[in-house]
Amino acid sequence: MKFHHFGIAVKSIAEGRALVESLFGAAVNCVIVRDADGLELCLLTTEGGATMELISGKQVERFWKDGVYLYHACYQTGNFEQDLEKLQKNGGTVMKQTQHSALFGNRRLAFVFTEIGIIELLESGAEKD
Repeated sequence: MKFHHFGIAVKSIAEGRALVESLFGAAVNCVIVRDADGLELCLLTTEGGATMELISGKQVERFWKDGVYLYHACYQTGNFEQDLEKLQKNGGTVMKQTQHSALFGNRRLAFVFTEIGIIELLESGAEKD
C-alpha cells in the first residue's frame, strides 16, 4: 500500500479549496465531481505536492460539525482484495465498499474503520496517480 491522499470534510468545496490554497499554495491540479451518494468531491494537489480530497455533503456533515475535518487517509494498492483482507484480519471493519468510484476512474475502493482511524483503500489504476 502506498499513501495517496488525506480526506478532509468541508462545509463547502469552494470555501475549503480557498482555505487550502491560501495555506498551502494554489492547486496545480483540481478535479471536482458529484458522486452517486450526492457528495461533492474535489481532489487537488498543492504547489508543494500534497494531495487532498475535499468532501462536502450530508454524509460528512457530522465530522465538521464535531470539529473533525481531517477524517481519512487513503492508500492505493495493486493488491486490493489481499490488502482489504489484511485490514479486516487486523480488526478493521468495512464501512463502505464500491466498485465504481466517480472520482477515481471507476476503480474499486473501500472505507475501513481501524484502531488508527478510517482508511480508504483505493485500487491502483493504469493512469499515474
